[in-house]
Order: sequence, then C-alpha cells, then structure tokens
Amino acid sequence: MIDRTDNTLGFIGGMVESGESLEEAAIREASEEIGHMVTAHLEPLVAHNIGTITTHAFTAEVGATELETIHAQAETGIHYGVELNSATISSLSKSELIALLPRPMAPSVREELIHFLFKANIYKPSTLVQICEKAGYDLQELLR
Repeated sequence: MIDRTDNTLGFIGGMVESGESLEEAAIREASEEIGHMVTAHLEPLVAHNIGTITTHAFTAEVGATELETIHAQAETGIHYGVELNSATISSLSKSELIALLPRPMAPSVREELIHFLFKANIYKPSTLVQICEKAGYDLQELLR
C-alpha cells in the first residue's frame, strides 16, 4: 500500500495512456510511483466503477526477498514525494487489518483490499466477517 500525499492510503495506480493495455499501465505506474519494474505475471483482481472512471486492481505473486527490494527502492520512483509519501508492507495480521480498515483510503481501495484477502484465501470467510465487523464494515458490502 502507499501513503498518498492527500493523506489517504491507496494502491499504485493511474490513468491508462493511449495505446496501453491495462496491464501495461499497471506496470508503468509501478515504475513511476515506486521505481519498480514489474516482471511477475499480473492477475486481474477486481474492477470498480467510480463515477465516470473504472478502477482495475491486479495482483502479482512475489517472494519475500523481492518484496523487501521493492520496499527499499520505493523512494526512487519519479512520483515519490509528489503523489505518495511512503510505501508500506503489512503482514496483514488480524489486529493490523482491524486498525487499517477504518483509516482514510482512496476510492475503492478498501474494497480492493478485501477482494484480495477473500480471493487469495488468506483468511477464511468467517474470519474476514469478524475482521470487517470489528473494524465497522460489512464484508458483503465491501465485496460488491
């Protein structure tokens, strides 16, 4: 996740440029925002309509060493300090999620995070229900 300059949490992202595929845009945005050239296969996660735009979230499987490298090089992105203040790696423990979910987030980010946790089977659905309830959210609402 990234800590954006508008004081919300978000994911790497931006607009698709003319002639780009969604995946190419995601790769370019990762390079611009955190200085990382994505080489892992991107898997579509979820799309949300927000007003006149549609957001598309992708996932990629990376190892712990690569994740540490990405975090270490985040400050080299050309948008670092302009669009984002920091990149965060979270262990996604239950207590961290309960504290994280109520924080201000960019549009659709909370939903994208829950979709990821649900689809990746990181937590059983019953556990996700409990986490969401403790954070003040309804799992089914977030999965729409």
